[in-house]
Amino acid sequence: MVGQIHGAIIKTGFSSCGYICSSLIKSYVNFGQLDNSFEFSNGAERLDMASWGAMMSALVHQGHNHEAVTIFHSLVEAGEKPDEYILGTILNSCAAIGAYQRTKSIHPFVIKLGFNAEGYVASAVIDAYAKCGDIKGARVAFDQSFNSNDVIVCNTLIMAYAHHGLVSEAMEIFDKMKLANLQPSQATFVSVMSACSHKGLVDKGCLLFKSMDSQYGMQPSPDCYGCLVDMLSRNGYLEDAKHVIEIMPFQPSPTVYRSLLSGCRTHGNKELGEWASEKLLLLLPKNDAAHVLLSKVYSEGGCWESAAIVRRGMTEKQVLKDPGYSWIET
Repeated sequence: MVGQIHGAIIKTGFSSCGYICSSLIKSYVNFGQLDNSFEFSNGAERLDMASWGAMMSALVHQGHNHEAVTIFHSLVEAGEKPDEYILGTILNSCAAIGAYQRTKSIHPFVIKLGFNAEGYVASAVIDAYAKCGDIKGARVAFDQSFNSNDVIVCNTLIMAYAHHGLVSEAMEIFDKMKLANLQPSQATFVSVMSACSHKGLVDKGCLLFKSMDSQYGMQPSPDCYGCLVDMLSRNGYLEDAKHVIEIMPFQPSPTVYRSLLSGCRTHGNKELGEWASEKLLLLLPKNDAAHVLLSKVYSEGGCWESAAIVRRGMTEKQVLKDPGYSWIET
């Protein structure tokens, strides 16, 4: 179908229209027809930045990060000046694949073009450094940004600190936001609560959750409730986590039940583990985590027969555990 539309575009003379070119390229990439998208881009007389941006964004969205980076370098080598949208997209790609050296090479390029003043690009630089393990580089990028009073940029650094277990630093940025009279967003609270969760600061995290309504007049989002359940479960407050699930004004997501189940495994609560697993399997009957975590709850509690039954059930239902993986930049 995409090929037929491509033919119609050529026949009607719209192959030079930037918007149509962008849409066609995204369609090829979304359907996994990378060769056709590359062939079209190479055959076009001259694609504008919007078309190149659409292609790279689609590639990153579909997980083809290395191909996106290759196109970016080709653009730069051809003397083109990528816009802020392309720079943000390619930095997101670097973050996804842990491309630290590429992040360091793109950052000066961002500063040279003056895009460190753009919140979208500044937050992408911070995120890329943090996900590559360089939290100091993330802070330098934050300090270099002219948007350190931008909520999105602040949220990005708070989340970066949270993932690195740096609670004091995360709270420092949160306090700076309050001093600057910046209205925190739902994402801000998810970030700071996540930092508290990883450091076991349950009381502080609960106070932050309550302050959303009492101080800021905000109704917590499903993500905030999910973060609260994760914090309570991770730190052994399993009955409290179950209570939050039962009273939350939303349909609990699979992630919420998975957090509780993981906490049950960590803290050895078989009864709640069975409850969480049952709820999770009602939503996702073939979810591998529900089976694997429940099996570990049983086995680590000495209930080997029950663990074996769960494992046999996985085989009978043809539920496969997704293999783990990791990578490093060479």
